[in-house]
Amino acid sequence: VFVSSDLLNGLHFRFQWYLTEGVLQTFKSIPRSHLEHASRPETVTRIVERYGEDKAVEITIQILREIGNNNEAEKLMKAHSENIAEQQILINS
Repeated sequence: VFVSSDLLNGLHFRFQWYLTEGVLQTFKSIPRSHLEHASRPETVTRIVERYGEDKAVEITIQILREIGNNNEAEKLMKAHSENIAEQQILINS
């Protein structure tokens, strides 16, 4: 499946908008200046630095749903749940 870079950039911009504008009441926004020229990987790094890994996943899922990307939200939720289950197995071994 081909997705244009314009579409990806638009989604990235919308995703960042949710992070910086305080639209979602469940978390404190990230200052716009911290994400202004951030690439996708830099955005991820800033989210994890600000909220910690588990909260970053929760926020990302919430934003993905808000922007209508439910499939990606479900994939991330499943992958995160599997990761937690694997960690529990290692801890209990």
